[in-house]
Amino acid sequence: MDRKRAIDLAEHLLRNLDAGHLQWPLSIITEAYVFGSFSRGALTPKDLDINLEYARDQQWRTHFVGLLGSGRDPYAILRKTLTTGRRGYQFTFDFRRHADFEMTLLWRRGDSLEAALGRLHAIKADPAAGRAPRDAMLPPFEGIDEWVPRPYREALSSATDDGRIRIERILLPGVPAASIVAVEHISSRWSQTSPLHRAALAVAGYWEEHGVDVGRCHLHGADIRDRETPYFAGFGWRYFRSIPRCLTKYHGSDEGWNDVLAKAAIAQTPPSDFTIKQYVPPTPAEQAADLVKAKKVEEMSFAEWQLVLSEGKPEDADKVWSVLKGKPLQMQAHIISVDAAAKPTTLKLAGSSDDVDAKRADIDLTMSAALSKTQMPKEDTDFQFEGTPVSYVAKPFVMTMNEGALLVKAAPKPPAHKKPAAH
Repeated sequence: MDRKRAIDLAEHLLRNLDAGHLQWPLSIITEAYVFGSFSRGALTPKDLDINLEYARDQQWRTHFVGLLGSGRDPYAILRKTLTTGRRGYQFTFDFRRHADFEMTLLWRRGDSLEAALGRLHAIKADPAAGRAPRDAMLPPFEGIDEWVPRPYREALSSATDDGRIRIERILLPGVPAASIVAVEHISSRWSQTSPLHRAALAVAGYWEEHGVDVGRCHLHGADIRDRETPYFAGFGWRYFRSIPRCLTKYHGSDEGWNDVLAKAAIAQTPPSDFTIKQYVPPTPAEQAADLVKAKKVEEMSFAEWQLVLSEGKPEDADKVWSVLKGKPLQMQAHIISVDAAAKPTTLKLAGSSDDVDAKRADIDLTMSAALSKTQMPKEDTDFQFEGTPVSYVAKPFVMTMNEGALLVKAAPKPPAHKKPAAH
């Protein structure tokens, strides 16, 4: 982009921050910085790099734990509120203390909009300035690094350096998927004019070319056919945090890998007795047992409760259910449907990321009373609530809760308007 557009994006962000900084979620932001090529004066920065420092209040902690526990991005609400859909930003959060490069302060809590805009316009253009140095670069990132945010590059580079993963860059085939199961699934989700439709066909075609049963694949948030899916593809970074769980569950572990690296560092050839032990992933029941041993029930996410209750041994499921049953829980889930006509109001919710992506309800919630029109939540939105578990069905998993209550603060009453005094 040219520098003028970058300045316009920065002004747009600062105005939104100034207008909303007294209301949640922007009220948690303490400082906003710009960094990268724009702050160095480049005339054609690739994007506008913004770092937001923030203070964690109780509402943010509830929001963060609720979304992160279900695999969703807790920072999306900050991005959307500040950008209002405009493109060209790259965000980091609370990154300043970790940064090995300079950041330029734009706004600090208590500053006026004029002061923030003054700092922005004080950043001088420099025709000699190029793009900022690219850190955490691997050969597969060359030429596409502008679409791989720096924090993700750092995480992937670190995992690659440690020998935990291998990254390859591939060119998807021009021949799209041919199997009926793939074509029907993709056509039901995206129109033929959508770039995601073409991308999905190309991904499925790649799987087919390599002998993979497409029905055993998970494509951008939804299972194509089977629930157990050892193969994954996503468009963008929405599911980045799910990568370790998916790789460990289906494709291997890091057991013994550090020993291999240590031997490789001092030896030119493998030892005569060197073998690679085939990794057998734990069964869902074994994963549930390990989870119960390692974690308190109160500290588990909803998805972890679901794993133990649906896949665990009876003794493990009983241990979790004995803690949950009859205890009011405060959590966040995604609304699949609302029965506004029911007295009291009932909602079908998705609490785990898999069920959110599949638009499949795993919670039946009955409110303690009928909700008014102003209280009624909308479908396909996130919902903070309190509910008391009373029963569950293991497969397909559904937890029934009653005594539902909203956790959203009531809107303030409008100020009273006094009758003007007579003159």
